Amino acid sequence: MPELWCRIIKRHRIVSHLTEPLGEAASSVSLSAVADTLEEACRKLDVPRPILLSKHEREYAANGKTYFTQDHFIEHITFDRLEIEYIDPNRKPDKPRDPRSEA
Repeated sequence: MPELWCRIIKRHRIVSHLTEPLGEAASSVSLSAVADTLEEACRKLDVPRPILLSKHEREYAANGKTYFTQDHFIEHITFDRLEIEYIDPNRKPDKPRDPRSEA
């Protein structure tokens, strides 16, 4: 089942993280489809829910991940940013790059 990986970053280090399973209805790579899962993850991480902007929709649709800074929260946050990433368990791992075969 697909998951949403949420990371709290402070001074370029992960201080807290969790993976939250996505329901079948939210298995697409659309930020609006995973909004409920994001809200649940924020509750478990004890952080306020960020404001979802069109910038986040574009980044999430293109890359499967996006991030939120203080500008995207109404309340004050004690970390630098909240990153979220879509994890697809059926995705095949990337083949390691071998420069010898590229010559």
